[in-house]
Amino acid sequence: DSFSGTPTSNSVKISGSNGTSTMDNVVISNVGEIYLNNSASLEISNAEFANNRYGVELNNGSSVNIENVNFTGTAYESVSAYNGSSITIASSTISNTIDADAIGIYDSNLTISSTTINTVLDGDGIGLYNSTTTISNVVIENVSGDGIAVYGGSVSGTATIDGVEVEF
Repeated sequence: DSFSGTPTSNSVKISGSNGTSTMDNVVISNVGEIYLNNSASLEISNAEFANNRYGVELNNGSSVNIENVNFTGTAYESVSAYNGSSITIASSTISNTIDADAIGIYDSNLTISSTTINTVLDGDGIGLYNSTTTISNVVIENVSGDGIAVYGGSVSGTATIDGVEVEF
C-alpha cells in the first residue's frame, strides 16, 4: 500500500526561474515535501499527497498553481509560502493535518477557490502572517484553531466555516 509507512525527510527540490515545472497525475507519499526556492514555478494537477511530513513549501518569490489535488495525513503544513511567494489553489481537498496550520502563508500571497479543508488537529485551517489572501467557495471544518486566522495582512471573499458562511 503506497499510503502506509512513516514519512521521510527526503524532499523534491526545485530552485531557480528557468520556466515552469509540471506535475500531473502523480502520487506523492511518505516524503519530506515538495520544496520550491528562488523564484521557482510549479503547476500541480490531478495529484494525491499522502502521509508526508509537509506538502508543498515555497520560499523567496516562488509560485505554485495547485488544481484538483488531495492532501491527506500531512504531519505539518500541507501548503506553505514564505518571503514573497504566491500560491493559487483550486478544486482541492486538504484533510487530516496533524501538527500545524493546513495552509500557512508568511509574507506572501494566497488565492484559494472551491477547496475544502477538513480536520486540522493542532492549528488553523488557514494561517495568514502579514500576507494577502483572496478566498471563494472555501469550506473549512473540524479545525482545532481558527478557521482563518489573520496575524497581519488582509483577506477578502467568503468561506463556510463549521457550517456558517463568513464574508471578509
